[in-house]
Amino acid sequence: MRRIATSFVAAALVATLAACGGGAGQGESPVAGTQTPNSAQEPAGAVPGEDDSIKIDEIDWVVEETVIDGDRKLAMSYANNSSFTILELRIEFNQREDVTDEDLAAFDEAYADPDWSPSVEATELYIIGDNQHYVEPGEEAGPIACSLAYAFTGPTLEQYKLMEPNMAGIVYLGGDGKLYCEYYDFLNDSYSQSSSSGADAVEWSESDISKLVPEIDAPVVNVSSDDEDRFVFNAYGLTLDDFAPYVEKCKELGFTEDPGEDEDWYTATNEDGYEIWLNFYAETDSIYGRVSLEE
Repeated sequence: MRRIATSFVAAALVATLAACGGGAGQGESPVAGTQTPNSAQEPAGAVPGEDDSIKIDEIDWVVEETVIDGDRKLAMSYANNSSFTILELRIEFNQREDVTDEDLAAFDEAYADPDWSPSVEATELYIIGDNQHYVEPGEEAGPIACSLAYAFTGPTLEQYKLMEPNMAGIVYLGGDGKLYCEYYDFLNDSYSQSSSSGADAVEWSESDISKLVPEIDAPVVNVSSDDEDRFVFNAYGLTLDDFAPYVEKCKELGFTEDPGEDEDWYTATNEDGYEIWLNFYAETDSIYGRVSLEE
């Protein structure tokens, strides 16, 4: 069975949740708006990590053509009908077994430019829907463009009709304030937790360089780099309204020299030669921050 290494937003949240994947599946390809049957619901109060707490049929996902930034794209959106906050829904769609050579003509566009053609045969191409919005219970995640694995072009609706859902990964915030990654196998209608589920949702540092910036207040905070000359964090569950106040706090701590800024980014240095770079990313409802010593 082919295994595909895939990266969830949990790779930024928790490095140990970085690898999720699955093999080729069977069955009919879903149409936009359909849901796949799943195993029986766990009783109310199920504990993340001990019981399979979140279910695929609690997520009303849809893959369809939509317009994003003026371009027509195949995209995935969803409504979170579970009792947990979801940070990422990722679904891998593999080609059905009944796809014919004639059907594979749907991928000709991906091979049109020999300088940018996929490195694999058309039979190996698959589609990934990866929506990394921070979505509380009862809320919806807006459409995020899907990708065609191994290709430089985006997938089309015609290509998607050749697919079936294979493996889903759901990164969510448990009621205990920890992060979990639940996998759903569409082929076997089964669930499993990542072995690294249960990591703290909020982390920070006591290093000298981290003290140059204010600790950020967010539901999920991950420190991805922390050494003598570099400190990097990602904070999730935020809006653009949270960005400007945090920038002002950084200015108060001395990051005001050689500034550059817009509504969603800021950069400056302090008198000791440390540079800060801040970004707000609407696609992931997050703020990225980096402090490093300029060379």
